[in-house]
Amino acid sequence: MRIVIDGRMLGWTGIGRYTSHVLQELAALDADTHYVVLVRRDGMQSWTPPGPNFDAVVADFAPYGWSEQARLPRQVRNLRPDLVHFTHFNAPFAYREDFAVTVYDTTMLRFPSHCDTSAVRALARAPKRALARRVMDSAVSRARTVFTLSRHTANELTETFGVDPDRIRVTYAAADKSGDLEESVPDVDGRDPFILYVGNAYPHKNLDLVIEAMRGLVRQHHDLRLVLAGPDDECSALLRAKVGASPLNDHIVFVGRVSDPQLTWLYRHGTLFVMPSLSEGFGLTGLEAMAYGLPVVAARASCLPEIYGDAAAYFEPSDPVDLQKALSGLLDDQDHRQRLVNAGAERTAGYSWRSVAQTTLAGYRQSND
Repeated sequence: MRIVIDGRMLGWTGIGRYTSHVLQELAALDADTHYVVLVRRDGMQSWTPPGPNFDAVVADFAPYGWSEQARLPRQVRNLRPDLVHFTHFNAPFAYREDFAVTVYDTTMLRFPSHCDTSAVRALARAPKRALARRVMDSAVSRARTVFTLSRHTANELTETFGVDPDRIRVTYAAADKSGDLEESVPDVDGRDPFILYVGNAYPHKNLDLVIEAMRGLVRQHHDLRLVLAGPDDECSALLRAKVGASPLNDHIVFVGRVSDPQLTWLYRHGTLFVMPSLSEGFGLTGLEAMAYGLPVVAARASCLPEIYGDAAAYFEPSDPVDLQKALSGLLDDQDHRQRLVNAGAERTAGYSWRSVAQTTLAGYRQSND
């Protein structure tokens, strides 16, 4: 069997890490299949095929661009695969042979990935969002197998696009630990205790709710800090401006994008981890926090209860008072925090990249029957 896997996003954080882990585990599980991995030109130097039955081929077409729609199908056909795995929903309209597709989440169907919500900007972005919806609909409707990272996303695809549940395979992700190397974060070092959030500041991440909850928390816990780690972009800039003009300025720390050793330090030195998101495909950062022994407080929303189970404390995602109570209760109760730490360790042990690859490989074989 000859399988082409779209690895053009291997350098990205979420999709790239997921794809990289799956490729590594497939190399350990399957020595008979010939895998051809599509990579961008600059990725040829940074990605090494994990086994002798893996080849890298340059496909220098930007994801979500017109070139992948117009030119990628011909290149893929010339490779004569038995199956193609598009590792995100952007499968080209013109590719009509057998393929599988991974859909990480359906957030783009309901929430903007930007923070300028003015009517003019919304009108300008409407055609792009409509096209993205059409691409996702086309991909999941035509794919032999659809992979998702949660049952929640699988159900959404069935409800939104009518995808037959028998064509969907849930491939839960697994927690990553960056290793034992730690590097302290200067803006945070020596300023315990702190609540940690890791991720983007898009509107659906619901960080405004966390900031509102902090107003009440700091009246009870005067030394408490909220540490926000994530990329510096339009959304984080707006959040910084909002915080900078408020009395919370001394209690909220923006550390920007951090290195893996710095992230390890934050996970290991934090007091609590907060996951307030309204929409996720898996919620990986919360699981990573559990892997490092950090208690997690999560929104009762999207796939988060499915992924975290009883290893997190939950709050209503539209209620800042409920979040404040959940955080304050854990800050004041060391025994409860330890119970969550123990439950988190057990929960993370139930997820593995080997299991993800086994389910993926079974999906390939079924699709090729």
